[in-house]
Amino acid sequence: MLVVLVVIAMAMAVAPSLLSSLPGGRLHAIADDFAGTMRRLRSHAVVSGTEASLLLDPASRSYVTVPGGPRVAFPDQVEAVDVSSNTPLLKGRVAQFRFFPDGTATGGTVVLHDGPRVAAVRVDWLTGRVRRLD
Repeated sequence: MLVVLVVIAMAMAVAPSLLSSLPGGRLHAIADDFAGTMRRLRSHAVVSGTEASLLLDPASRSYVTVPGGPRVAFPDQVEAVDVSSNTPLLKGRVAQFRFFPDGTATGGTVVLHDGPRVAAVRVDWLTGRVRRLD
């Protein structure tokens, strides 16, 4: 029984590194991290009772969270970022995803490109739910 547990523990330790080396694995990990950032913003809005936003600049492949976040650039593996938002772009090019205290959001989709591979993150406007699309 102990040997089986050791083998399972070793397999669980090695699995993440194997999956990240698969084609598209790194891109999906980047998308999961980005989705996590958006989920934290939604939680912040609900808990604090104040609006929170994420400003995404597809041209520079970077974003900033409001309130108080630093500018974060996507890793170089992300070659392009496409945005489909339910609100007009700010200054003609920056997408704003707003999360409200009642849990709702402005909604939209962000698609990350790495050559032929893509990973998408969608924000539902009615529920504020953030999920990565497969």
